[in-house]
Amino acid sequence: MYGIRLLVPRWSRILCTGAGILMLAGALGCGTGSRSLFGGDVAVRVDAEPGINQDSPVPVELVVVYDKDLLAQLAGMTARDWFAKREQTRKDHPGDDEMISMSWEVVPGQSLPEASLSFGSGARGGLVFAD
Repeated sequence: MYGIRLLVPRWSRILCTGAGILMLAGALGCGTGSRSLFGGDVAVRVDAEPGINQDSPVPVELVVVYDKDLLAQLAGMTARDWFAKREQTRKDHPGDDEMISMSWEVVPGQSLPEASLSFGSGARGGLVFAD
């Protein structure tokens, strides 16, 4: 099992798998297909277990998406696809009106301090990519 943990206080605990993409639906108020009405902050802490990824750093990115078509497109990507295509995706969807993100590179055994990603109203969903 892959050893990256993203802790999202008050919403859920997430264990990322190798090339897994996990929805943060509860955190963004979209578990039933509804939109986030007010926006808010997602507080995230990233912990990496010792020895993961053959003792190599792991890129991790949290993406909050406002556009339903873009969300469907990104949800179909593997983590490897996301990291290979993210610069082009950002060029195709500039600004903060379609998506926002926060990224880390986590070293095995590292625990990062809690960080907060603010998102606006209308967020359709969130994805976590870890490769």
